[in-house]
Amino acid sequence: MQRQDGFRGGIQTGTTAYDASSKSLDQMVKKVSKELQRELPMFTYMRKLPKEMIAGNLAACEPDGGVWFDKDGNLVVAFEAKKQGPKGNAHERWFMNREIIRNINPDARYVTFCTREGVLQESSMYKGLSFALAVEKKDVHSWNTLHPTGVSFFGDVSGFGEEFIKEVMWNAITRK
Repeated sequence: MQRQDGFRGGIQTGTTAYDASSKSLDQMVKKVSKELQRELPMFTYMRKLPKEMIAGNLAACEPDGGVWFDKDGNLVVAFEAKKQGPKGNAHERWFMNREIIRNINPDARYVTFCTREGVLQESSMYKGLSFALAVEKKDVHSWNTLHPTGVSFFGDVSGFGEEFIKEVMWNAITRK
């Protein structure tokens, strides 16, 4: 019904899904990934998984902080950054990327840094991402915890410092 009467979904011409705070978070996660590439040469970093690595060859997968493999070629973790206000759907694409990662390695971590009002318990992002915790039989409120496998969400309304992001990413890559 929404597609009728001139409704146009998605990002409209002349607009963007990014603003200064989402760009800042995205750039910080990418910067830390580049630093960790140099500091953790025993792991392999890929910015993007080509569609040939993905079931069905239908889509690529490019999490903000890339995808990391151990020395044996096992996918160990992918990192994402999400900024969302009290309403919105920034988290919806997240689910496709998570399923791609889970399909390659069901035990891989998928760590997501979330900022702004979307991390508040009444927001659609918090509820949507917390559903992923429930599916993995984790406490839906276990945000800000690095889980040994599967999804982990770190949320802060005002954002994160680079050192915090680096510590979480380092631990997610190196700890089993």
